[in-house]
Formats: sequence, C-alpha cells, structure tokens
Amino acid sequence: MKYTVKTKNEECSASILSKKEIDSIKKELNQIQDFERRNQYFKILSDPTRHKILILLHRHMRLCVCDLANILEISSSAVSQHLRRLKDIDLVSSKRQGQTIFYSLKDAYSCPLTKLL
Repeated sequence: MKYTVKTKNEECSASILSKKEIDSIKKELNQIQDFERRNQYFKILSDPTRHKILILLHRHMRLCVCDLANILEISSSAVSQHLRRLKDIDLVSSKRQGQTIFYSLKDAYSCPLTKLL
C-alpha cells in the first residue's frame, strides 16, 4: 500500500507500513517510560573506559579504585571520575571496608546492561 506521510518538514512515500501500523508504533514508543534512563546507559557505554569498568565489575563483583587503576593502566583520579559518572545513574554502588572503598554493580541481576556485558 503506497501513501504519503507528512512529517513536520517533509513528505515521505511509505510503502511497507500502513498509517494504522505507524500510529500504533508511535504510541508504543511514547509508552516507553524509562527512555531517558536507557539513553543515559548508551551514553555511558560510549566511553571505552567506563565500558571496561562495567565489564570488570560484572565479572569480578567488587573492585577498589586502585585495582581498577592498575588493571586499566590509568590514574586513580581518572577511575574515580568514571565511577562517579556510573554512580550518578545508579549503575554502581560503593561500600567502605576500613580505609578502602569497594565498587560493584548496583543490583547486577536486574540491570539491563548486564545482558550486554
């Protein structure tokens, strides 16, 4: 079925989906409530160092800043900055044990990123 769909700035000749199907998909997209959170996850994963930190925490359950810095061969302050970004969107939690702070994935089993790691 060929028809023309008008968007804000242009017209598009569509030949696969009907107007009803397009409207249904738009409605479905608008019902995604955690869209912004998902978008933040993708932004976080776009940085290779943060992605590596998440993989390490997923595989090794908990690590301290010094261990992460040694493994990644970057400064502990750089690791701390990355961990802060991960904590800001509730992906990582910390727990103090004496003078050392250990980091782990927050709720690792329900985190949607776990499937990607």
